Amino acid sequence: MKALILVDMQRDFLPEGAWELPGAEAVVAVANRIQRRFRIVAATQDWHMKSHKIFAINHDNRSVGEVISFKKQEFRLTVPHCVQKTPGAELAPALNREFIQKVFYRGMDSDVNGSSAFLENDRRTSTGLTEFLRARKASEVWVMGFSPDGAVLQTALDAQSLGFPSRIIEDGVAMPPQTLEQRAAEDAAIDEAGIVRVPSAAI
Repeated sequence: MKALILVDMQRDFLPEGAWELPGAEAVVAVANRIQRRFRIVAATQDWHMKSHKIFAINHDNRSVGEVISFKKQEFRLTVPHCVQKTPGAELAPALNREFIQKVFYRGMDSDVNGSSAFLENDRRTSTGLTEFLRARKASEVWVMGFSPDGAVLQTALDAQSLGFPSRIIEDGVAMPPQTLEQRAAEDAAIDEAGIVRVPSAAI
């Protein structure tokens, strides 16, 4: 049974949000068009405390984009975004919720970074998505959404490693512009993991 994961499709990544991603509105339209083709649909929400260590404003003399080490993790500092119970953390207003069976929250621990719908970056803390998919006998996972920090890719990689053959909907991802090196690294990770990229028109 095919499962669709909608990753972090939230207001703060739309135009006028805290961290606007190019093409985010078009990705919402793709999600609305294809959801009905899946028996299982789940969504995630980035759900940060104001004090999250990923926010540059929570560190003295640090700037957005800097990488810091904290508790054996690396954090690339960002603008505050998707803070719990703020308008920016809400799902995109235009996103159709009719087919979404469950929403999973991630990024709630201020001391733990995370970029996967399945696990936080400590690789121990589960969002509950794995159990949800197994209970519904999902046979493959299709991933799309907003990916400011590589969340779509990491979700697909984790799905694959957890035993769910994964697909990335290639016109269903909004992310910051990539350098050639970043694009090459992403392509290599996808190919090495055996993840398939599919256009939404082929679903």
